[in-house]
Amino acid sequence: MTGTGPGAQTQKYVLIKPNLTSNVKQLAATHADTLRASWTTWRRGSRSVIVAEASSGNTMEGFDNFKYRS
Repeated sequence: MTGTGPGAQTQKYVLIKPNLTSNVKQLAATHADTLRASWTTWRRGSRSVIVAEASSGNTMEGFDNFKYRS
């Protein structure tokens, strides 16, 4: 996660990069609850939050399988 050091309050956005190592094995990917907690924490500062990931397989399938979109 970016934006944790000095000057973090002045950043316009925060980038969250989950580790989507597998599209089908939940233990090989960041859990959706972790993304939600990070999202909620950073949104309190009224900054835009971007979730960016590119897996070795079908990234959108992984987002659906692990409920990242919800």
